[in-house]
Amino acid sequence: SKGGCYFEFPRKADVKTGDFLNMTIELSEMNRIYAMPAKVVWTQPRGQAGGFGVGVEFISRGNGNNQQIGL
Repeated sequence: SKGGCYFEFPRKADVKTGDFLNMTIELSEMNRIYAMPAKVVWTQPRGQAGGFGVGVEFISRGNGNNQQIGL
């Protein structure tokens, strides 16, 4: 989605709803790497690929990164 993302850990991770994460997002097509703060909005014990699923919402930092990557 535009305001967040879904990813999976291979096994249960020590994250829970409400936790804050600092995510590193690499956009190889643009040859850029962004550090984006995010909040865990839900978790799923068995995700789509069989791992521990996590849904996060990106938190705006007001420095233009969100606009540069289309959020």
